[in-house]
Amino acid sequence: MNDETYGQKILLEVGDRVEAIGYVGRIHLGGKRGVVKYIDSGGSRPVLVEFSKPFDEGHDGTGRCKPGHGWWGEHEDFKVIKTKKRRK
Repeated sequence: MNDETYGQKILLEVGDRVEAIGYVGRIHLGGKRGVVKYIDSGGSRPVLVEFSKPFDEGHDGTGRCKPGHGWWGEHEDFKVIKTKKRRK
């Protein structure tokens, strides 16, 4: 974190590579990594991540992810590993 982002909420973008922090919704996904596939600006858990490996509770994110790889969460549920190239 640098001086420009300290104390600011980091919003994820489609294409960001992320890692789950602890529980995401009702299941523990801490340490699992994936890619942000969709952001629903009006949803209660707006961030759809396609995780690298499938898991029992995973789904297909209404066709946006591989079956068994998708899960919805909040921006705060994930830390950014690698950002997609941001437009200026």
